[in-house]
Amino acid sequence: MATITVTNTRDSGAGSLRDAIARAQAGDTIKFASTLANTTITLTSGQLAINKALTIDGTGVSNLTISGNQASQVFNVARNTTAAFNNLTIANGKTTGKGGGIQASDYSTVVVTNCRFNNNAAGVGGAISVGYGSNATVTNSQFNLNNGTLTNSGFSAGAIATTGSGVLTVRGSQFTNNKGVNGGAIYSLLGALTIEDSVFLKNSAAGESGGGAVFTDGANPVGPGSRDSGTSVSGTIAIRRSRFEGNTAQGEGGALFLYAYGPDKLILEDSTIVGNSATTNGQYARGGGIRSTSNLTMRNVTVANNTATKQGGGLWIDGALPVNIINSTFSGNKVTDDAGGAMFLRTEPNTPVNITNSTIANNFAGRASGAMWLGSSTQAVTLKNSIVANNTAGDRYQQQIGYAPRDGGGNIEFPPPAYGNRRVAASSQTIDPKLGTLQTLNGVLLHSLLTGSPAINTGVSGAPTIDQRGFLRDSKPDVGAFEFGSLTRPVATRALSIDSRTGLEGNSGTTNQTFTVRISTASSQTITVDYATANGNAKAGADYIAKTGQLVFNAGETVKTLQVPIIGDLIPELSEVFYVNLSNANGASIVAGQGMGIIPTDDSLPPSLSINDISVNEGSSGATNAVFTVKLSGTSPGRISVNYATADTTAIATQDYTRVSGLLTFNPGETTKTVTIPILSDSLLESNETFSVKLTNPDNARVSDGTGIGTIVNTTSSTQLLSASNAPLATTSQVNSAGSNWFMNDLVQNPDQLMISGTSTTTPNPIDSSSLRPAPV
Repeated sequence: MATITVTNTRDSGAGSLRDAIARAQAGDTIKFASTLANTTITLTSGQLAINKALTIDGTGVSNLTISGNQASQVFNVARNTTAAFNNLTIANGKTTGKGGGIQASDYSTVVVTNCRFNNNAAGVGGAISVGYGSNATVTNSQFNLNNGTLTNSGFSAGAIATTGSGVLTVRGSQFTNNKGVNGGAIYSLLGALTIEDSVFLKNSAAGESGGGAVFTDGANPVGPGSRDSGTSVSGTIAIRRSRFEGNTAQGEGGALFLYAYGPDKLILEDSTIVGNSATTNGQYARGGGIRSTSNLTMRNVTVANNTATKQGGGLWIDGALPVNIINSTFSGNKVTDDAGGAMFLRTEPNTPVNITNSTIANNFAGRASGAMWLGSSTQAVTLKNSIVANNTAGDRYQQQIGYAPRDGGGNIEFPPPAYGNRRVAASSQTIDPKLGTLQTLNGVLLHSLLTGSPAINTGVSGAPTIDQRGFLRDSKPDVGAFEFGSLTRPVATRALSIDSRTGLEGNSGTTNQTFTVRISTASSQTITVDYATANGNAKAGADYIAKTGQLVFNAGETVKTLQVPIIGDLIPELSEVFYVNLSNANGASIVAGQGMGIIPTDDSLPPSLSINDISVNEGSSGATNAVFTVKLSGTSPGRISVNYATADTTAIATQDYTRVSGLLTFNPGETTKTVTIPILSDSLLESNETFSVKLTNPDNARVSDGTGIGTIVNTTSSTQLLSASNAPLATTSQVNSAGSNWFMNDLVQNPDQLMISGTSTTTPNPIDSSSLRPAPV
């Protein structure tokens, strides 16, 4: 591997960067002469194309800038190529395509370290565009004044945008004044995202969705299919030890818009979300700090002084998967128009939302629920060991809450409810918690407890072992996010983590995906950890070779790698996922123990499955069949299968039709299968009814239309005279005829489904309650 040195700032010719790239061989490193410090290489003949594995290294040459001159992209990394960029300033790149500074094409790997990206602009990804199935790692870098809005693409962020089935890792970096459509700084599509130890300041998203700093659209490469098709694929979006301040969105999520599919995991830890805003764009202005779907864990997070025009000044969340908020502070957040000053919780009924040892104080909502808004009494929101104090709203009757959360014990609320306000928690102490002002203590923005606070030592069991600052709690835990008097941190343990990877499978044989396992700090002792692969929608033996083993870190070692062989084939298929899980660590603790292995599709897309809608007459005796047709859009060289099952809508299984489920298998060359559903006949007078047949868990195919609607057409005559004795839909109603009018002197159950006829000369039709009036008494 050779080193080639750039000796001048010309755009071409001997000694230029362009010439060095052309002459280099795969694996070479390109460096710069020390005389090029504080100089700019300005491109005048287009982008610099990299089509082989190279490292462009500006180490030792301070303030070296490579400029696109506001006329071209700066670097273009070819498909299936690896490139590293160290200690460079990449500036003034411009393209209406992807990546003003760097375009990483599909299936590539890009590593960026100690670089600065200034004033780059593009249609997608102002500074960096990460192609489909690519790996990108950004460390200790700065992104300033980059613009991803040139074509108003909804897939574009100001600094970095990914395009699916990839992995993006950002550590120790700063993003300032970047402007995107969705995601002021980062847009991550259908791939693993990790952000650690980074700062996001004054970034903005101009699109209708939002995400002033970060916008995510799924963490796994299957995306909506993992939700709609019921697969077990999940990915992880993890944000740790980061600060988001002064970011704005014209939509949702002033700082963060975290959208995930199916079982994707959302992790937000040890971070600060402060002074961000979500403003109206004519539709939504929700989540001044964070707009998220469920399956979210928030731990040791401060959400403060954020603003939303409509709902959720600090947090707006929906979904049907668990939410856990632990050791977190919500303070000074504001909704100007509607509800949920601190948080707006729109989770599905009976979805567990657990708020533990948190402090919710001094938030405001223009209409209702200054602390938290719940949509109904059936929401399973539990408040435990938490302080809810001095939150206000425009509605004097709903100052802190509307619907109350469930009481997990150990809570304090203040002031006591007045004017018919509900208590926040049934058994809470209604007393001033004596909170300190919002301030930074031990590096964390929070409310301390003042001497004599009733929150001291009054929490119930089940509190986390440390408080929001990372100090130990004692055997009598305090209420809220702060543990009074504790200045003891737990004994530091070395942290083990594994990354995620993406890599092509090829057409035959095997290729390796290499996973990296890290220890946070070196040890003088030996550290071991076990690992094992696990299936997602990729299957061991068919898509990859299962691996188990143990990694041994000798004294002083902090990095180990392991390889998983990927099996090549020619079968068209969607992107696939498997996992590598860490367990049984000795000498360290596991903090990020699951790596995702993505096998992006490199074949043509697999055929799609669809199912039709049908109508069938019910009949009055015997049974008829509803026969649905499931079609493939094309043939496949491999076997294809899909599960199917019926589901009620207005028709009810066992009463109107027979419940059916099973597996359809398409052998190579087959494109059509049928599903037969027996329809149960009756002589009841009723409206037409519907049920559905749903396709889930496709193997080697995708689902384009996964729901078939079956309509059962009622064939029973509706010419019977309705009377008190033969009208099961009436209570004690008396039905009297007067020309073409019908009168009722009592309530009718479900009148919109009532079929009537009589002496009228008009054709009988369904009626609704608006056509009924009481009979004269």
